[in-house]
Amino acid sequence: MAVLYAWGDNTYGQFGDGSETSSSVPVPGTLPGGVTPVAVSAGYRTGLAVGSDGNVYAWGYNQFGQLGDGSTVDSPTPVRVLLPAGVTATAVSEGLATSLALGSDGTVYAWGSNLAGQLGDGTATGPEICGYTPCSMTPVAVPLPGGVTATAVAEDGLYTSFALGSDGHIYAWGDNAYGQLGDGTTTGPQTCGGAGCSMTPAAVSLPGGVRVTAVSAGGATSLAIGSDGHIYAWGDNAYGQLGDGTTTGPQTCEGTGCSLMPVAVSLPGGVAVTAVSAGGATSLAIGSDGHAYAWGSNLFGTLGDGSTTDSSTPVLVSMPTGVAAVAVSAGGSTELAIGSDGSVYAWGDNAYGSLGDGSTAFYSTTPVLAYLPSGTTATAVSEGSGTSLAIIAGGTAAPVRTTTMLTASPNPVVAGGTVTLTAAELAADGTQPAGSVQFQVGGTDIGSPAAVASGSASVTTAFAAAGTETLSAVFIPTSTTYAISGGELSLPVTATVPGAVTGGEPVTATVPEFGTFTVSIGAGTVLLTVSGQTATGALQDVFISDSRNYFPGWSVSGQESGFAGSGTAQGATIPGNQLGWIPVAVVGLAGGAALGPLVAPAAPGLGTTAAVLASAGAGSGFGTNVLSANLTLLIPALQQAGPYDGTLTITVVESAP
Repeated sequence: MAVLYAWGDNTYGQFGDGSETSSSVPVPGTLPGGVTPVAVSAGYRTGLAVGSDGNVYAWGYNQFGQLGDGSTVDSPTPVRVLLPAGVTATAVSEGLATSLALGSDGTVYAWGSNLAGQLGDGTATGPEICGYTPCSMTPVAVPLPGGVTATAVAEDGLYTSFALGSDGHIYAWGDNAYGQLGDGTTTGPQTCGGAGCSMTPAAVSLPGGVRVTAVSAGGATSLAIGSDGHIYAWGDNAYGQLGDGTTTGPQTCEGTGCSLMPVAVSLPGGVAVTAVSAGGATSLAIGSDGHAYAWGSNLFGTLGDGSTTDSSTPVLVSMPTGVAAVAVSAGGSTELAIGSDGSVYAWGDNAYGSLGDGSTAFYSTTPVLAYLPSGTTATAVSEGSGTSLAIIAGGTAAPVRTTTMLTASPNPVVAGGTVTLTAAELAADGTQPAGSVQFQVGGTDIGSPAAVASGSASVTTAFAAAGTETLSAVFIPTSTTYAISGGELSLPVTATVPGAVTGGEPVTATVPEFGTFTVSIGAGTVLLTVSGQTATGALQDVFISDSRNYFPGWSVSGQESGFAGSGTAQGATIPGNQLGWIPVAVVGLAGGAALGPLVAPAAPGLGTTAAVLASAGAGSGFGTNVLSANLTLLIPALQQAGPYDGTLTITVVESAP
């Protein structure tokens, strides 16, 4: 029995399982009773499937009507797309905000956004309006040239649609800002929103005598397999995704290199191509030698060659020894392949657990094995924008969902001390399934899998350095009756016994693997001048710049044990627990950061414990934030008059508070 599985980002219900809970391991989706999936396509927050009953089902994000059910209401469970009566579907393709289906009558049907004419119905104005965007909430027929029927469809990651015609030509319509129409221009026959476009299908200008057997569309780059065995590419080339050895063009589009017509990709000599997939800025292909090839952007290791260096020509993806690639899917920044062993392999970005291996590693530069139920094989995969879909065959029925709850004792733990990690397992039917649990820290296994006994499994370990450890646990059931599941936990590791008084951490600047996190503090001390019963001053500006591509968050706090008098107040002191502050954003907060609360100039003030100046949760705080604070010191009665100054200790933590 074929079952739909999903993993990664599920913020908008992209799994189709009725939830909005993301998962780092594949979980089963749900189609209507008795219907099994025969084709899938993952787009930007929306999923599509062709069911065994010939209907198209859609789920997830629906702002522009891309679910095709006549509404703009999101759905975490599959809804039937309203194809014309009597029409069934054989293929689907989901893009940024537009959906395509190939009908059994050879007609292309489109629905969703029509901002750039990507519905192909001769307009860019409707037939409906979704918010402020022209759209269609139900499928409309796309008119191909007379006598031509479609054999394949592809929707890109911007606003361009494609169909492969029965005459071997590729037809394109929609946006042409990067030459996606492949007609030698960026203007198109029409203008949509001030940019060149085509509101109806037009033939891509292929080399003379070449016909096409397959087509794939990515961010703004398209790929085709020619009848001569070559790969042809056109559109955006900012990262070398044309595969012709350049990043400059032959032309320039929107300030970056591009090609307005198809150019041949430079595959190794003697290697023909059997499959292609265009992603956000990375291109994939399968050669006649069984190898997977990748070129273009290598951010997060999307080329799968063990590096993070871009390549403008194809490089070998490092599949496991003896495993050939039989299918590939390039996503936004995560890539997928089905191996000749029937397994799913993933590499690149792992935000939301997009690799499907249960780990919390930020990314992988080589393919890792996604967890699938024992005894099953993958027959199709599709990667969208952080969400992966797969059709898995071999089980007798959709497996029972399981839940993994990961805990640690003690929590927090002292650096060097032992901690016991426990994963509790429970199935949706109330049973305690048998199996084993693989514990991990930062994507690295902690020993061998631990057997589940009486509903849980445990392992004991230790962490040498203070900080925060990102832990995960993957439950692998013994029986395919149950689904794999995973759990995660962030464990604080303290330098001393929890609860003991500790000094502030020094302000540091570090450079992560992608982007930077920097901190700087204006020079000088805080000077408070006595005036009656209060003194006022200002904290020197604290600059926080976070341009990391994966934003784990940050926090800035301050503490002062006491102020010493100078001048006429020489020798006098005032305790820091009488110092308060009002946090201030000098130029406004960026990227979702938030200021800390007001601290009154009374015990405990800023003397007993550190107070938060500003913080950012996971996924926030990016950009530059300039922070300050208005300080107030409550002066005790009969305190010696004069200036008091002190150096505020600023603590910066490069992860969510």
